[in-house]
Amino acid sequence: MAPLASSPWGPDGERLVSLAGAAHLRLVERALVECRRVYRQREEARERSAIAREIRRMIAVSGLSQREFSAYVGTSPSRLSTYVTGKVTPSATMMLRIKGAARMLAQEAQEQSQQAHVVRSAPVTGRSA
Repeated sequence: MAPLASSPWGPDGERLVSLAGAAHLRLVERALVECRRVYRQREEARERSAIAREIRRMIAVSGLSQREFSAYVGTSPSRLSTYVTGKVTPSATMMLRIKGAARMLAQEAQEQSQQAHVVRSAPVTGRSA
């Protein structure tokens, strides 16, 4: 069972099912098929959760609200919300857009912060008495 649990899409699970079938162990074969299905569902849920966590992190790094961020990636606030909660997994293209927007916005925020720091630490000249 361990190979099936650790890699539900890997070849080991199929090999176990085939061996049970070849040995005419139909109950074992059906049980393995069901276990593989459950392990796949669990893994998909973990993956959706990890993607949602990463999207939340990227929005936070951008410094914008979800509503503002959605405009930068070309989606509606409600659709972005489904990504953030893990209800929907975005396409690979949308993930690239989200990543790119987060990177660009974080860089802009950092540059603005650096410029503000330079202005604040500039020496004061032309003092009047």
